[in-house]
Amino acid sequence: MMRNDTRILRGSVLVLGLVFAAACGETSTPTALAPSVVPSITTPTPTDITAPAPAVDPTPAPTPTPAPAPSPAPSSSRLLSLVIVPLSQTGGEPVTGSVTLDGPAPDGGAVITLASNNQDARPPASVNVSAGNRTATVTIPTASVSKDTEVSITASYGGVSKPVQIRLYANGELPGDGGGGGGGGSSLNIPSTVRAFALLGSSGVTCTASTVVGDVGSWPLAAITGFPATCSDAGTIHAADGAAQTAHNDLVNVYNSWTQPCQTLASGLLDGITLAPGVYCVPHAASNINGGTLTLTGSGTHILRFTDTFIMTGGASAISLSGGATCGGVGFQIPVSGTLTGSAIGTFIANTGAVTATNVVLTGRAVTFGTAVTMTNATISNAGCN
Repeated sequence: MMRNDTRILRGSVLVLGLVFAAACGETSTPTALAPSVVPSITTPTPTDITAPAPAVDPTPAPTPTPAPAPSPAPSSSRLLSLVIVPLSQTGGEPVTGSVTLDGPAPDGGAVITLASNNQDARPPASVNVSAGNRTATVTIPTASVSKDTEVSITASYGGVSKPVQIRLYANGELPGDGGGGGGGGSSLNIPSTVRAFALLGSSGVTCTASTVVGDVGSWPLAAITGFPATCSDAGTIHAADGAAQTAHNDLVNVYNSWTQPCQTLASGLLDGITLAPGVYCVPHAASNINGGTLTLTGSGTHILRFTDTFIMTGGASAISLSGGATCGGVGFQIPVSGTLTGSAIGTFIANTGAVTATNVVLTGRAVTFGTAVTMTNATISNAGCN
């Protein structure tokens, strides 16, 4: 009975304790602590990853274009020509050089430099064209040589260079001295077989209302017309005979002998210019003498070598001689054709084309080994040109 009461008492105490604990907010059985919530780490998928924006390089500043170097101030004039006289000289004897500008030299003058490719001709280092002038001359010494020697002399100024080739001969070998060397030829080395002719063609000679003093010939064709019907000839007609053949063959040699070193003229228009003895290359021109006068001056040889044609236009056109120049020392080398009018002097040799003489007074000869010679209202005489 007591044991049961004890159990009842303990149970009541336990109930009261639980009630009391509940009233106080406590429990006799400790509750398990809830685990801390660890935020889950979401592994982003590749598509979730935002690619970093590429670094943007700052736009490079444009490289400044370097300012062009200032061009040198243009010279007020340029070198126009270098002329050397004579082009053929005995070694040891001087030659004379003339430089010409295309306009007046500037203040202080223009210093033209000179150079030689061979010590056998020794120009000074320079020549000065004084202010306001256009030309200056210089003496160029040469050395004695034991054989024919070619020397190139060059003048330079204003960005332009002008070379001229000269030929030095051993003592006593300079051709043309005395006017009778070269196998009886003149200073142009024209043999007597050619000098006898005033007109010589290869495919004929046609003459109308003209006068000729000297022989007339053609080879290989014998087509010579106008004599004596309308033209008079104080000479002999050689229609494809032996004399014409010999002269034709010798004429080729004469033409080729004139192909010498030359100084090139600035223009093919020859009106109003004066040339000293020498060999000149003449550029092309629509008309080489167009109503003016070409003057050849000084004793010696004058050879003019044309680029293609030689043309005189108008009755006032003229070739004149002065200062000792003679017809026997004047030659015109014409690669194609020649046209003569007005007043002409010298030996005119055409290569592939014809020589046409119309309303002209010619002292000398008109010859071609290419085609024909035609003359109309002309007077041609080789007298005094041998």
